[in-house]
Amino acid sequence: MCQNPPRGRVPGAECGVGRMLEFMAVTPVVATAKKGVGVAGAFARAQASAGSTGTKFSVDPDQAEQLIKDLKAAMQDLERIAKQVEPLTSLPSPGKDIYSGMAASRIREIAGDNPGGYLKANRDAREALAETIKNIDDALKVYRDTEAKAKTSMGKG
Repeated sequence: MCQNPPRGRVPGAECGVGRMLEFMAVTPVVATAKKGVGVAGAFARAQASAGSTGTKFSVDPDQAEQLIKDLKAAMQDLERIAKQVEPLTSLPSPGKDIYSGMAASRIREIAGDNPGGYLKANRDAREALAETIKNIDDALKVYRDTEAKAKTSMGKG
C-alpha cells in the first residue's frame, strides 16, 4: 500500500504502477436565455446553447464500479425530481387578476424545458451523467483488456 500516494492517486493504489483509470466527466454548460437584441442577445443565445464541457478525472479501477453505481443513483434522483417538477410546467393561474397570471406564467417558464428552465438543466445533467458513466465504463473495459493481455503475454492467463 502506498503511504504517500503521488499526486492524483488515491490511498491504497499501488505506488508508481499507474493503476488509475482516466476518464472525461461531462458537465453541461449552464446559461440563462436572454431575450436581448444585438451582440449581447446573440452572445446570450449562443451561450445558452453551448452544450457541455469535459474535465479529466482518475479513479482506481477497484472503485470504478462503485462510482458508476453512485452516478446511476444520482441520475435516478434527478429523474424523480423532474417528475415532481413536471406539473409546474402547466400550472394554471390561481386567480383571474393579472398578477396571478403573471406569477403562474413565470413559474411555468422557470420550471420548463426551455433554455434557463429547470427541466432543461435537469435533462442536460442526466445526459452528462450518462456520458460520464459511458466514459468510465469504456475506460474500465480498456483497462481490463490490457490487464488480461498482459497476464496472457506473461503466461499467467
